[in-house]
Amino acid sequence: MDPDGGYNIVPLRDAIVGDVRSILLTLFGAVGFVLLIACANVANLLLVRASGREREIAVRMAIGATRTRVIRQLVTESAVLAFMGGILGLTFAFGGTDLLLSLVPEEIPRMASVAVDWTVLGFTMLIALATGLLFGLVPALQSSDGNLMTAVREGGGRHTAGRSRRNLRNGLIIGEVAISLILLVGAGLMVRTFMALNDVDPGFDPVDVHTARVWIPESRYGEDALVTGFYREVIERMDARPEIEGAAAILSLPINPGITGTLAFSIQGRPAEPGQDAVAGFQLVSADYFRIMSIPLLSGRALEPGDDENGPRVVVVNQALAEEFWLGENPLGKQVTWSDPTDAETEWSEIVGVVSNTRFASLDTEPRTEIYRPYSQSSMPFLTMVIRSRAESEAVFSLLRQVVAEIDADQTVTEMISMEEVLSTSLAQRRFNMQLLGLFSLIALLMAAVGLYGVLSYTVAQRSSEIGVRVALGAGSRNVISLIVRDGFRLVMIGLGTGVVGALLLVRVISNHVYGIDAYDPASLITGLVLMAMVAMVACLVPAWRAARVDPMVVLNRD
Repeated sequence: MDPDGGYNIVPLRDAIVGDVRSILLTLFGAVGFVLLIACANVANLLLVRASGREREIAVRMAIGATRTRVIRQLVTESAVLAFMGGILGLTFAFGGTDLLLSLVPEEIPRMASVAVDWTVLGFTMLIALATGLLFGLVPALQSSDGNLMTAVREGGGRHTAGRSRRNLRNGLIIGEVAISLILLVGAGLMVRTFMALNDVDPGFDPVDVHTARVWIPESRYGEDALVTGFYREVIERMDARPEIEGAAAILSLPINPGITGTLAFSIQGRPAEPGQDAVAGFQLVSADYFRIMSIPLLSGRALEPGDDENGPRVVVVNQALAEEFWLGENPLGKQVTWSDPTDAETEWSEIVGVVSNTRFASLDTEPRTEIYRPYSQSSMPFLTMVIRSRAESEAVFSLLRQVVAEIDADQTVTEMISMEEVLSTSLAQRRFNMQLLGLFSLIALLMAAVGLYGVLSYTVAQRSSEIGVRVALGAGSRNVISLIVRDGFRLVMIGLGTGVVGALLLVRVISNHVYGIDAYDPASLITGLVLMAMVAMVACLVPAWRAARVDPMVVLNRD
């Protein structure tokens, strides 16, 4: 509701959900990426498993088993594995959900209704079975290829089938690396955005400032003088206490998302064109508000106790409003009104001071234009007390409740919170998004490393004879390690190149959630590349080191 009695109408869904929808969809996409990496790892494991069963499958087909029957058997096995994995995952989900909800900030709507219910169970099991069937089908098709019969009879078809299977495994690893890099870059952007928001100057000093909402009923305080008198007495009694450095009141606290509090106004001598009304944020404050919040006065004077219902009408404006409407001019002494400027009885308010800008909606939105009017010249029954004190918050709030009760025992104090908590709360959703995306990125990174390690380990096992011959002919450990690492890093480099393209596309999706940095932030991209390359290098070095320790005599005698 606006101070003049008007209303702002927004759709109910927007009022409840706000701008959470887009970031939740982004996080849902991150979950999908992690699922794809898991599926790629499973597909690789099934391919390796199928390679070890080539002769078994060939014999089955040789004695009459059809290709369809073999595929059905292999797909059924993968579906059973997927189902068992889904059951295990759901077991962890029940405990993990409670842990996740403990990290969720209150600002994300409807989180209290989040739970693992039958719909979630059904959806999860359906996804598990679908992925098991889908990613088990390709290895099954590969394993039941007719070339296996040739491999048994002639020993020559296996090379072709092995090459096809190897290309598939390599393609899955490349995809894992690319997706991991995309998530790492996204997490890097969220971290850099969070750091940038932490460095934003809110325009006031929140340290040792405590706030609380007081709302008195109009049924008992129907006259402006009664409302003004109530808040004046609260402020004076709080000021009189030695542990209180100062107390003030304001209509709407800064860093207050969801509150508009805007009002159209007119400037004397400057008639507005139709549909071009001047609009600014409207604030009611007590005289000491700017000092208590440490908001710098740029020119003129601040509001004073004498600016009451009996004094001339005055206002203070912020720098943003002065620059928008009086760029290059001195706004001091100018007159503004919220009433009909053509009415001879309209009261005009003189601008007596200009103060620095403060962030109103959030830290990532630019300061709005604002007009500060003495609360005693336009009373409202609900104001927020702003109290500066080095005492603990609970002691300050207890004192405020006591003072309010002494004035009117029927009134209550609500929404008690320090300004430092207000700032921290405003960043809570960003912090949660950063934590979740970082967690998904870490999981993806580890899974990609495991997948790369598995493929290279299998490659080393398949090439043990070749490696043994190389060592027997004089190849040193460094040569063997270089051979294996080069093969692995070739896949990594292709994956990183693909991931860079994907990361640039991701930026277009999450650009609205990036603040204080370039959406195409090179630092986030380079950090993601370096981190992915380092983890991949470790994943390559372990099987390479094992290959370098191959005893050529043992390998050659075995063959």
